[in-house]
Amino acid sequence: MKRILIIIIVIIGLMVGVIFISGYLEELKKINVEECQIPKWSIGDTWVYRDPAETYDKNYPYYMRVEVINQTEESYTTRLFNPNSQGFFDYEVIDRDTFLPIKGCVGKKCYEKHYSFLSGKLWPLEIGKTVIINTTERYRILSWTTETYTETYKVTGKRKINVLAGTFEAYKIEYKIKHNSSSYSKILWYSPRVKNYIRIESPPGSVFMELFSYSLADK
Repeated sequence: MKRILIIIIVIIGLMVGVIFISGYLEELKKINVEECQIPKWSIGDTWVYRDPAETYDKNYPYYMRVEVINQTEESYTTRLFNPNSQGFFDYEVIDRDTFLPIKGCVGKKCYEKHYSFLSGKLWPLEIGKTVIINTTERYRILSWTTETYTETYKVTGKRKINVLAGTFEAYKIEYKIKHNSSSYSKILWYSPRVKNYIRIESPPGSVFMELFSYSLADK
């Protein structure tokens, strides 16, 4: 009888342990998913980017300044302030569901984009996830032109990186675009804390621009 009681106690202990571990793993999973969900922006959110290798004039102390100026249930509109824009009103409209630009004007180029997702969507970010998208872009410089190309996003890691604005935990996303017989690659570093990319390497290994400062309206 005593032996049976001991066995029952051991079994109950194992069951409690399994339940505890399962609950703990589930909580870890929730935390991981929560911190890499698609960002939610607010009007007034601002990110300022610089090329760390460049020296800037005090009147134009940045390469690009991005500010959220409007939002709807479907999209965000961002104003792009570029000292070299030559007076153009640069803007992009970002789809809230995919966090991808769907239309905009940058300099003399205005565009519209439509996406066909071949292997799921990029968000939430998960290490090991690969997303392939067929993109149709209609753009105008002098006249309207339509092109189709393939974009690939691969989330390959997560670590702390140092940028001009500080040190942040960031996801590493390898990006590749293929158009006809040519291709182009870059590395995107996304920070959940900043709610945006904090470094762009173009080509990979060469910093094109990184975050210099930022301001979030809800902070």
